[in-house]
Amino acid sequence: MVEGKAKVITVRVCAEESQKADIVARVEEISVNEVFRRGLECYFEKKREDPEFVRQAQAIVARDAELVKGL
Repeated sequence: MVEGKAKVITVRVCAEESQKADIVARVEEISVNEVFRRGLECYFEKKREDPEFVRQAQAIVARDAELVKGL
C-alpha cells in the first residue's frame, strides 16, 4: 500500500464474490481488505499495459492541466 493517509471506500459485491474473497483471504492468511487491494493493483497493472488506455489517460491529464492553467 502507498504510504500516507488511507481513504476508506465502500465497494458493493455480490454474495458469491464476497464468499470467494473470504476463501482467498483465509487460504492466503491475509485480510479480505488486502485481497481487494491486491486485485485493484492487478487491475491497474493491466491498464498500464494497455496502450489505448494510457493514451486516453494522458489526454485527460493534459486537458486537466490546461484547465488548471486557466484558474
